[in-house]
Amino acid sequence: MSPNHTPHLFIRKPAVLFTLCCCLATSSLLGHDFWLQPTFAEKPQPGPVKVQAFLGDHFQGESMVPAPALVERFWVQDQNGSRPLKAAGMLGFAGLGRIEAEGLCLIAYHGRAKFLQLPAAKFERYLREESLDHVLAQRRRQATADQPGREFFSRSAKSLVAVGSVDKVRVTEMTAGLPLEITPIDNPFTVKPGDKLRFQLTFNGKPLADQAIVLYRRAPRRPQQTRTTDKAGMVTITVDHQGEWLLKTVYMVPHDQPDQAEWRSYWASLTFANPA
Repeated sequence: MSPNHTPHLFIRKPAVLFTLCCCLATSSLLGHDFWLQPTFAEKPQPGPVKVQAFLGDHFQGESMVPAPALVERFWVQDQNGSRPLKAAGMLGFAGLGRIEAEGLCLIAYHGRAKFLQLPAAKFERYLREESLDHVLAQRRRQATADQPGREFFSRSAKSLVAVGSVDKVRVTEMTAGLPLEITPIDNPFTVKPGDKLRFQLTFNGKPLADQAIVLYRRAPRRPQQTRTTDKAGMVTITVDHQGEWLLKTVYMVPHDQPDQAEWRSYWASLTFANPA
């Protein structure tokens, strides 16, 4: 291995690195997924960790750095507690931190809400793409489908990392307390092809039913899947792939201050890489 090479926990298609000084707020970026990918000098182990944030579609995107004004909280959590990640935009990373213990490690990002207005046609297309059928239906009932869509939106993301043995770790304890959050119920680092893997979606800590969750898999790529949560906020997936995973969802509710915006949306993602 050359001294300048840094292995990634996630193997990804190379992308041009760029810094977004006021990103995650423009309409051209709204339809893109946002996720985290940690990197290590060697295999995942206690010590320094660098975290990249990505914006793109279908688990393909470009590395970016969220503007500090849009970051509510960005941290790493392991068996020894949680610690903030330091901004590292000048180095091309979203954050730098340190893992202090073996076991399951959680890296999480919580962004601040930002206002956005889209023309009616673009807003309707965005709602369809994100399976927000209840919003489409309400706009039609209220005869507002031909009006611009005004919303406040925020993005959250988390990534799970296996640092050493995690056979006995209870993954359900590694929650980030995000407004909208996807949490594995089964240990994703011990499953094999053919096994079932369950996830629970929560909103403000409570199970969220009838919500679409999209699953992407990479290296090797697999077709995307969409699952709808049951009454307990659960989806079950049959493991057909060992490698990199991305789950994402978007949830929208009426804004509590309609004079500012009609809608409030929450974007959430989860990444991990189970053993190849």
